[in-house]
Amino acid sequence: MAEHSQKKQGPVTKEADALLEDLDLPPIRTLQGDLANLLEKNKLTEGDFKKLDKNLRRETESYRKKGGDKKAGDMLKLFAEETESVTSKKDTGPDEISKLFSSPKDTFVDKASKKARIDTEKLKKNLIYESGDGGGPLPKGDSPKPAPKKAEEEKTDPSIILPQKNSKEKEGQTPIVATQSPITPKKESPKDHTDGIVGGTPVRTLPKIVKKPPPPPPPKPNPLVELEKERMRIQNELQSLPAKEQVIDQNIQKLNEQKERLTNFLNPLVQKEAEIEERITQIETQEAQTPDVATRKQLEQTRWTLEDQRRETEEKRWQADQEIIKLQKDIEEAAGRKQTFTNKRTSLELELTNLDKKKRALLAEKELNILRDKLEEVETMKEPLELEWISLNERKERDTSDLTRLTNEEEGVLAKLRDVEIQERETSDPNQRHSFEVERWKTEEARREIEKNKWSLEEELENITNGMKELGIKYKKVLEAEALIEEKIEELETLQSEVEVSTNF
Repeated sequence: MAEHSQKKQGPVTKEADALLEDLDLPPIRTLQGDLANLLEKNKLTEGDFKKLDKNLRRETESYRKKGGDKKAGDMLKLFAEETESVTSKKDTGPDEISKLFSSPKDTFVDKASKKARIDTEKLKKNLIYESGDGGGPLPKGDSPKPAPKKAEEEKTDPSIILPQKNSKEKEGQTPIVATQSPITPKKESPKDHTDGIVGGTPVRTLPKIVKKPPPPPPPKPNPLVELEKERMRIQNELQSLPAKEQVIDQNIQKLNEQKERLTNFLNPLVQKEAEIEERITQIETQEAQTPDVATRKQLEQTRWTLEDQRRETEEKRWQADQEIIKLQKDIEEAAGRKQTFTNKRTSLELELTNLDKKKRALLAEKELNILRDKLEEVETMKEPLELEWISLNERKERDTSDLTRLTNEEEGVLAKLRDVEIQERETSDPNQRHSFEVERWKTEEARREIEKNKWSLEEELENITNGMKELGIKYKKVLEAEALIEEKIEELETLQSEVEVSTNF
């Protein structure tokens, strides 16, 4: 067993075993960690520490608050222990770092499946076929036959065998009752089915064939009922989407947490790799500037060691990088599935809108009939208003013409009256003056009569004008109502043409 577990240990497990051999030394040693240790042991004064780079001091303080190299080492040891436990149980290889985040315990579904299998096996064992010699397994395809219904028949019929109940029989076991032996039916002679004998030969009369009437056609479905069923289906589907989206959101959150854990594990490795690369660069610079062969050889050996350390660090980082790439791909796939649900929601909402239009189109026929009747009523109201307005307009034209004629007559009378007054003033003969005065009286009476007629016409014209104004207001309201009804009718007819549905009620 030990050899088997050793064979399955990958490079991560071997590195973890090597790191766990010496618990006193941290598996990762960083510049910030060394500075933090010197500060804690008072081997580095605050004054000397403040002389360092500002960013390096800030990183050292932050790294020391997080636990320093010891904390990073503990995290790496914990990761190595989890890797070793997983690789020893499952032969999946060291590359599947995501298995570290799965729960090793059985889920509720697994436990329920195991229990169902155990209960099924017990049920199979309990199905015992009882024969005269004893119990045996029930043949495949056979099923227990029901016992006779009447207890009296069981007692009196000797062909029925009632098995004795075994005292050791398990509770819940169903005994199988042997059935009655088959009885050969009595053969019927042709005479049993004959209706008469013709010439010594039995003859049977065939039954009359009665043609059944065809079944009535099924009733036509109500379009409104069908639309309501479809609307309920879409609404139920819409209500089920949030739960599905919640499952995807939880999965995305879990994947992000796993990615964050791997990223936190990678940060010390990336930092160590950067420090090694910086050290290699410094050594290469010194190597290029050193003429001494021995010194250059020593620098080259140091560079080799650092390059080996960098390679080991990169190999550790590769595995986590691949797992992060896989997690990111899973996150993108989950986001795509969520977008699918979002598109589905938009599509279902559009279907609901179309269903509402169809319902309005179905109900539009009744509303159209009401509106058409209303339109006829409005058109009926227009006709008397138009006729009355025409009549008033004709009277207005006639009275206007009469008023013009009277005005002209009045002007003639006024001219005659002025002439009479002039002659009256110029004459000195009393008889002539009397004649002119009488003439003036007659002219004034004619003027008065014309003025009275003008008053009557002007009053009538004023009444006609007011009546025409009132008719205009009424007619305008009727026209507005007619325009609204026609607009609504056009809207409903357009809706019916857009939504091709049956409008039979």
